Amino acid sequence: MDPLYSRFCNEVCGHIPRATSRERGDIARELTHHLEDHARQLADRGVEEGAAADRAVQAMGDPSEIGAKWNAQLSPFWLWMGRVLCVAGMCLSFVIFVGLYGERFEPILNSLLARVGVTGPLRDPPYSYRSVGEMELDLRCPYGDSVIYLYGLTVLQNIHDPDERALRIGAVAYHRDPFRDSVLLTNITWDGGAWLSYWASPARGASAGAITIPLPPGSLPESVVLTGSSFGNSFRAVIPLDWEAIS
Repeated sequence: MDPLYSRFCNEVCGHIPRATSRERGDIARELTHHLEDHARQLADRGVEEGAAADRAVQAMGDPSEIGAKWNAQLSPFWLWMGRVLCVAGMCLSFVIFVGLYGERFEPILNSLLARVGVTGPLRDPPYSYRSVGEMELDLRCPYGDSVIYLYGLTVLQNIHDPDERALRIGAVAYHRDPFRDSVLLTNITWDGGAWLSYWASPARGASAGAITIPLPPGSLPESVVLTGSSFGNSFRAVIPLDWEAIS
């Protein structure tokens, strides 16, 4: 196709948003046929080939007006129907993919979510305890090939004995390699009286749970130290406590 014709057809089709890709192709071919036919007639009259093509394009008129008139004649139904079917096909493909392979990729997804800080809220306080304060944490502790991420803290108080309090810390462990399972929080020995009050996702790319640390009666320590070890690995986390912000 002559570059002059191609440029003219592209300008016309640029003003036909209702046309589908196939319709734009048909329009461009029809316009090109008219241009070539007109230029051929001019050439038969003795007009030089390049000048004939230029005069044929000029005779067609303003490409924006031609495109606008063509666009007004088209219904947007098939254009939108094509888009709807395309989106529906993509959604169906995604559903089929998740159904077939979702379980295989679940551990990787859990690991990626954990490393970017996407965690669930801490569960409700255990029986006979109530929450009297909370604070966000952002501590990542290396632990062998895994990382233990401490993301939230809640102060618990015994309903029957207000002097009995504890800190509950949200924790999630993930492997440095997102394609491998992390260390299980349940396999770690928590020192200093701490214990794992619940756990979840034991081997699906990330291991999550809540670590509970008892506080001495009546004390407001500036910080607490959380330690754990297993299979030759260990970690130590110093957690500062801002009681004004917590209360």
